[in-house]
Amino acid sequence: MQKSLVRYPIRFVLLGLVLISGCAGLDSRETGRAANSLASDRLRAVSSAAELDDLIVRGQDLNTQLDRRSLRWHCSKPRSERRWWVKCPRDRPRREGEEDAATLDTIEVTGSRIEAADLITNNQEAGVDEGDIVKKTGDRLLVLRGDVLYSVLIRRDGQDVLELADQLKLAVDKSGEEVWYDEILAFGDRVILLGFNYGQEDPVAEVHLFRLDADGRLQRDGRFWLKTDDYFSDENYGARLQGDKLLISLSMPLKLQGEMRWPEWSRRDVPRPAWQALVEAEDLYFPVLPSRDPHVHVVLQCPLSGLGGELDCRATGVVANSESVLYATPAHVFLALGAWDAAAFAQRRFHPDAWRSNLPESQQEAWRRTALMRIPFDAGALPGVAIVPGWVRKPVEFSGTPDGGLYLLSSLTDGEEGQSGLFRLEPGDFSSTPGPMPMPRALVPISDWPSVRFSPRAVWVGRTHWYVGEEQQSAEIHVQPLDGSAARQIVLPHSADQLQPAFGRMLVVGAREDETLAMSWIGDAPQLAVHSTVAFEGRLMAERRSHSLNFGQLRGGTRLFSLPVMARQPDHDDYDYFERASDIQYVELASDRLRDGGVLDMQDPGAVPCEDCDDWYGNARAFVVGDRLFALSANLLKESRWDGRLVRERRRVALP
Repeated sequence: MQKSLVRYPIRFVLLGLVLISGCAGLDSRETGRAANSLASDRLRAVSSAAELDDLIVRGQDLNTQLDRRSLRWHCSKPRSERRWWVKCPRDRPRREGEEDAATLDTIEVTGSRIEAADLITNNQEAGVDEGDIVKKTGDRLLVLRGDVLYSVLIRRDGQDVLELADQLKLAVDKSGEEVWYDEILAFGDRVILLGFNYGQEDPVAEVHLFRLDADGRLQRDGRFWLKTDDYFSDENYGARLQGDKLLISLSMPLKLQGEMRWPEWSRRDVPRPAWQALVEAEDLYFPVLPSRDPHVHVVLQCPLSGLGGELDCRATGVVANSESVLYATPAHVFLALGAWDAAAFAQRRFHPDAWRSNLPESQQEAWRRTALMRIPFDAGALPGVAIVPGWVRKPVEFSGTPDGGLYLLSSLTDGEEGQSGLFRLEPGDFSSTPGPMPMPRALVPISDWPSVRFSPRAVWVGRTHWYVGEEQQSAEIHVQPLDGSAARQIVLPHSADQLQPAFGRMLVVGAREDETLAMSWIGDAPQLAVHSTVAFEGRLMAERRSHSLNFGQLRGGTRLFSLPVMARQPDHDDYDYFERASDIQYVELASDRLRDGGVLDMQDPGAVPCEDCDDWYGNARAFVVGDRLFALSANLLKESRWDGRLVRERRRVALP
């Protein structure tokens, strides 16, 4: 049963009762009305481009009102009691030698096609493959290194091999030299590559298509541009395969007609490239929460069978603030859109920018909201929306349910004693008209730099080394059951930088006080218990992206974890690590105990020197194919075998 408001801290009990009538003057009533005009009480289509222009103008007016109100509040106090950066009209001129104070500036608003045996990426959600730097399809590996795509055969004529089959330089003209090539996806004989082109006057995402023959030879099959802002995120990925569809999300600022660069696509490998609309104004949904910095967010679902001459995609677009987080299950796409409650703008001391606000922090945070848009996989179904308190910041704070519902961890308050709410949204909670905000099943303590992961029975929250700091030797893991029952805590002798559900338990990866790599193996049923902890002397974590950690089970039953590591260097400079390829640490799990399975040395003179091993998406991956262990680091790809105690190298190929 859901908890009542009695469980809420007092700041949430007062959510709608913060002295509107007693404290709000005329300007507060005006800002409240202005904020309400920026949102709809239901999920509806935009009526016209003119309505969007009006939305922008009203948002600019609201920003001006908020800034003036904030300045009046600050300037009503003696100069000695103001925040140091406030500069008021009646202030005396500064004497020579005095520092200038900062002013309050006005803001200007301007059915899966992938074989199960080919899934080698550590994806968050089963059935949804995320873009990465290495993929498998059949007997071939695809590896993305900088601006070159490599094809590697791992089996030929019924025999295991490791052979470079083909390589293709991705830039075919000058425009391709300004592209960051980021992610690849593969299925059957098709390869999809996603990159971002910073060299254009209006930056664009690039989608490249390739064909792959049985011998691993690559052939170009299409190059497309998509108008969008940069999709890069250190917590998320830009492209996914969702069943038999390619899934891509786009975002860009909303501007006045004539200035707006609408989401469009263009095929570039044809004699006369032309732009075609992905969405137009009337295809978008109007904001359901006030949007003072409006952006257009578009989710593309493109049937894989139709990829070729055109991008035949179903586009679902919505106008909202710039903050968005995408999460996908096999049946739905969820888009979390952060904003403030319209009622907050009627508070005389409120400003959306915390440094300009005069509300106590607890009251400021109580007005945070997230609109959750659920977009069905099936083309005939309509999207729905629900609104929850707080903000959702990364995909691991979602966990979909088989019936189309959702578990969600939403941040309610920040700081050392911050709290998040655990919410359960039923399928019926997503509709065209948002209902009352749900109550949290539980309140979860959370730090500023948390690690978060859902397991089938609970949500796990840990403290990363960024929060724990060098002076502490332990970190607490907080395990909150999804049914809302009492939470449990356990203290580990290391930080919790990565949480990985695997084999029915949770692997926690972090660092000790001296930064030494350490891991713990924890079970939560029938009771919370640490079954094993192991430290790896002289080794440091090299990457913290979710895809860098992987695990698998060999045919004989051996269970192995793998992740990139670096050897500790005496008197090292931090930048020295950026120029060294990562080694691969293997860890065996046997009888609920973790055991050092050895390090695969990737510091090999046969590899091309690593110019920047600390790349945006990382440079090292390891994965299991049957009984074969593969490891990629910088430009070296190795195959190893498990001898019962340690990994042993079998083959290698250097990617030129």
